[in-house]
Amino acid sequence: MTVETKKRTNGVEVERLHETVNAVKETSELGLFTFHLANRWLDGAKNSSQVTSFQHKGEAVSHSSKFDLAADEPGVLLGADSAASPVEHLLHALGT
Repeated sequence: MTVETKKRTNGVEVERLHETVNAVKETSELGLFTFHLANRWLDGAKNSSQVTSFQHKGEAVSHSSKFDLAADEPGVLLGADSAASPVEHLLHALGT
């Protein structure tokens, strides 16, 4: 029995990453994505968002599950401190 293992660095299949980059260089439309979410104001500084799909090359692509995001501000910024602030969500996205 042969078991194929893919080399990973920090959880990323590096060879696949290079293949993807080269494919986008050859066909730039492969890099076209549009992301969506539905946001709802709840109260004060509190809001919630639901992420269900995105578009790749103009076609809708569904996530395997829905994602719910919550945001609020700390009390000093007139929130209820019930969730991370929008700035903290951004910092998370940037990996800082």
